[in-house]
Amino acid sequence: DEEKLDQPSVDQTFSYEVVVEVKPTFEIPDYTRLALKKAPVQPTEKELQTRVDFYRHRTATLEVAEDGARQDDQITAEIRFEADGEVIWKRENAALPVGRDEILGVTIEGLADKLAGANAGDAKTFEATLPDTFTLADHRGKNVSVELEIKEVKRPLLPDATDEWAGEMGFDSLDELKEELANQITRMKESEAREGLARQIKDQLADMTAMDLPEDLLKRVTEDSRNSLRAHLKYQRMEEEEIEKKLAEVTEEGAEGVEKNVKIHFIFDAIAKKEVILVTEDELRARSDQLAARYGIEADRFWELMESEGRLDSMRKDISDEKIIDLLIEKATVEEAPPEDNPAPQPEEEPEEGKTTQE
Repeated sequence: DEEKLDQPSVDQTFSYEVVVEVKPTFEIPDYTRLALKKAPVQPTEKELQTRVDFYRHRTATLEVAEDGARQDDQITAEIRFEADGEVIWKRENAALPVGRDEILGVTIEGLADKLAGANAGDAKTFEATLPDTFTLADHRGKNVSVELEIKEVKRPLLPDATDEWAGEMGFDSLDELKEELANQITRMKESEAREGLARQIKDQLADMTAMDLPEDLLKRVTEDSRNSLRAHLKYQRMEEEEIEKKLAEVTEEGAEGVEKNVKIHFIFDAIAKKEVILVTEDELRARSDQLAARYGIEADRFWELMESEGRLDSMRKDISDEKIIDLLIEKATVEEAPPEDNPAPQPEEEPEEGKTTQE
């Protein structure tokens, strides 16, 4: 018998006409013969040097520059935003890196070139439009004059990459620091490579599977996805306006992406049943604790929230899907792509003292 997806809905109280949706029937594709291409995970020399230079910049000292501002210098200035002849926002002793085309989150085209050669005592005025994320909501979208009174120009002095410098970072030698940085890059690239394999798996399975999906189901899944994303962003303490902006971006992705995700949902459910893939209560609790720590919420409180909002099943589904991805990667033919000599993404924080640079 076909399994019901939801409770019956009564169209008219006096006629008792019942409408139900059933799981679509489809043939499970041969998921044991997928051909995947894995991005390289070993760090290149260029990636490693980029990471070393990142920390050299983070530990640089600043000296006053007498020959005018240039790329990577830092300007200290008083900043005023004026609209309709009135100062609406002011910052004293604000630090501005030379090389970015923005001031305090406000984009100014060609700013880096306009600041080149600036010296202490110079005054600069630029025209700009305040973004939708500007601090003062009443002024968002307005045209403003941005006025700078430059007080100081400083230049970073990067330390040489030596054993002594590595020692200041908490390592016994430069080689030891580089080894840890290489491990850090590998971990990041492993995570990205797995995401790439997961995308390939979903794309191939969706293409291999013919499935008729009810329109009402697609609409409901779209709304459920929006609600799930809304809750996720809310836990991250994102402002309501930003949440709505993100939701609008997701909606613009269109029905094609939703249809593929729904197909994968049913395909993965079928694979989980066939391969007897289960999620234990301990695994579910561990995932909940992990998310609670990420969002800065007490573990038991977060579990209660997930339970009250009916989101534990969604969390269990996520864990099950991850297990299926691992299984399919294991069964697939995986070819490793040749290395690409591109800089690896940079971490947001400095390595902690005592031989650790983990993110």
